[in-house]
Amino acid sequence: METFLNSASFIVTEKCNLACKYCFECYERKVGPDMNEKVAAKCLDFLFEQAAPMPENKRHVNVTLFGGEPLLRPELCDFIVNYGVKKREETGIPFTAGVITNGTVMNDHIELLIRRWRNKINFSIQVSIDGCRQAQDLYRVKKDGSSSFDEVAKNIPVFRDIARDFCLHGCLNKKSLPLLFESYKYFVEQFN
Repeated sequence: METFLNSASFIVTEKCNLACKYCFECYERKVGPDMNEKVAAKCLDFLFEQAAPMPENKRHVNVTLFGGEPLLRPELCDFIVNYGVKKREETGIPFTAGVITNGTVMNDHIELLIRRWRNKINFSIQVSIDGCRQAQDLYRVKKDGSSSFDEVAKNIPVFRDIARDFCLHGCLNKKSLPLLFESYKYFVEQFN
């Protein structure tokens, strides 16, 4: 059986505006340079080349914008989505993309970009929030140690409104497990 590599997570930037205590990216270490357009284009070219020989009913390319916090680099994210759309038009191979975000970065410009992406492709958004305020504040904090909860909770309705596909994602561990029911109740009551 032949294997094809037609889906990838692009680490757009290792920079992040949070200092999550369990971050696997080790927020205190020195971060490397951000991805650039040349690298992004080469990666997309490769994914489309890999997808080309796939059976037609399985042929597609998918990219997840990841980081750090990818929405700290909205112009690079825009380049990646638009280049993927260009490759789709050139090759006829379906292209989808999405972002995994901590949910704290939102402004009019980013909202407009995501609305454009949504109209071009099936664009998905996954917002990382660990639960109710108490659960979120255990680990997902800003660099000064303050809460990120209010920013994320304020932005979730915007992200949900502008995404084709939307989901919430959280990390669960022994300290937040006792808050699981309260967090579930919070999500149902606040975000249905």
